[in-house]
This record gives sequence, structure tokens and C-alpha cells, in this order.
Amino acid sequence: MGKRYKNPPLVEALCEFYFQGSHWDDAVPGLLYEKIKPSYPQRRQLEQVGVKIDISAESESITKKRGQPRIQFVSDDKSRLVQMAKDLLVVNHLKPYPQFEKWEPDIEAILKEYVSLTQPSGIARFGVRYINNIVLPYTSIRMEDYFRIYPQLPEAVGQSHGPFMLRIEIPGKTTGHRFLATFGNSAPQAPDSLAFMLDLYDIYDGGMPLECKNIHDEIRKAHDNVETVFESAITDKLRDLFEEVKNGDSNNGKS
Repeated sequence: MGKRYKNPPLVEALCEFYFQGSHWDDAVPGLLYEKIKPSYPQRRQLEQVGVKIDISAESESITKKRGQPRIQFVSDDKSRLVQMAKDLLVVNHLKPYPQFEKWEPDIEAILKEYVSLTQPSGIARFGVRYINNIVLPYTSIRMEDYFRIYPQLPEAVGQSHGPFMLRIEIPGKTTGHRFLATFGNSAPQAPDSLAFMLDLYDIYDGGMPLECKNIHDEIRKAHDNVETVFESAITDKLRDLFEEVKNGDSNNGKS
């Protein structure tokens, strides 16, 4: 159990799975919907559109390419979503987010239903991602007072800077996992404030398909990796703004 906060910065958590060899037909979304309808009663379809660019010495052309539709199932309060397509399942949780121990059973139950319906040969890749929006009630700060990941400039240039975006790939400490951390400015939500996006993404792509029955421990490892990087990326001064929940307090914790 990691730290919990009264004012967590999390805006979205998601767990996504990319399968191999799923048995798929148009009936699958409806069958899954019937299984999860009590918790996800709203159903909608998203059309996936891409762009194909062809360039030659004589000409160039741009055409729209329609992809496979993605089906969404949404809870009545719109805080939880399930997205599915052939060889794809995504379980999302928006605010208010509980804590991982309460969300994890939902992930596992939906994954079990998808696997039962489609019988994939394995999981080629999966990811656990937490997107945080950190708002500070100031117009100017010293980055090092609040963050341990931040832009560092040569002394001759000075430490003042404008908008930035850092993207760092961190070698995974857990076999088969790698980690992407993205940190940068985001749009302020109120006057006289600063906002920052901290996007933490643990990816399992161990080189061999993962058997579905072995996925649960890897999901927990991925979550623990996200939590470790989050706590390593912030300072105690920022934790004070989040208001850490002590034992015995009620909470709506971070992760």
C-alpha cells in the first residue's frame, strides 16, 4: 500500500491489453455488454479514422483510412469505461478514482469475460497508465521545490524557462517491463496558477506472448512501478499540497 492523498492529482487511470489470435465476430461486443451491463449500462461506438499519405516523385496523395470501430461501455456516472475491439481491451477509470485495490477486481473481472468470449492465444502487450494533472496556486515556482524530474539548463543560460515537455524511457526493474514518463506544462485551470501533466506508463512487452492466466501478478507489478516512479518524481512540499491521508482517515487515494 503506497501513500494516499485527500487531493490526488490523478485525472485518469487505464489498463490496456493487446491480444493475439482472438476469435472475433460482430456478436462479441453484445455478448460482453450483457455480462457487464449492470455496471456499464451506456453503450456507444467510436469510429477510428486514420490518414494514409503516399508520396512519389510525380505526385502525392492523402486519403482517409477507416479503422476497426471501437466499442465503449460507460458507467452511469461516466467515471468508468470499458473499450474493446478485436485483440484490444481497455479498462479506464476517471475521477473520482478510489484506489488500486478497489479498481483491480474490476479489471480482472472484465479481462476474464473478454478472454472467455474471444479465446486469444496470448497477450502480446499490456500497459498500466496513470495521467496526473498537478495544479499549483502560484504564478512562478522553483521546479526543484516540487519536482525531482524537471528541465535543467546550462548555467550560462539561466534557470528560467517557458513551456516544456520531457519524455523519458526508464529501463524496467521488473523482467519484461519498461517505463515511459512524460512531464510537461498543461493548461492552467484557474487564474494565477500553474499546471503540469505527469503521465506515467508501465508497458509489458516481454518478447513472448503472456498467457492470460499469468497476467494478474504482472498487472500488480506494473501498478507498483507506476507508484514508485510517482513518489520518486515529487517532493515533500508537493505532498503537503496533496494532503497525505494517515492511517484511519477516509480517503480517495492516488493509486
